[in-house]
Amino acid sequence: MAHSVRPADESSYKLGRHPECIVHLERAIQDLLSDFGGEAWRLKAMSLARSMAAGCDSCGLKESSGILRSIESLLSLPQEETFGLKLSLAQRLLELIALLKEQASSSRN
Repeated sequence: MAHSVRPADESSYKLGRHPECIVHLERAIQDLLSDFGGEAWRLKAMSLARSMAAGCDSCGLKESSGILRSIESLLSLPQEETFGLKLSLAQRLLELIALLKEQASSSRN
């Protein structure tokens, strides 16, 4: 399966040290965390995580699909169930993004 957020041109694959798809997912999660009630941000981040988990083997992130499924799972929690957990949820999402970036870096070296 082709990675749906990976550009066809390999030269534009990375923004800095990390694959572009991870940078986009991180930005989507940061947007969500800045406006935790924003359903559109949650859906965007969840959609990116889902498409990356489905296609991350072709992106070279074979070990990361579990992390992406964890991110997707956290993002799929209904907003009303996460009201009291915002800080914990935000910290966990940021930890998972950091793990994803670390694995991407190590798989490219």
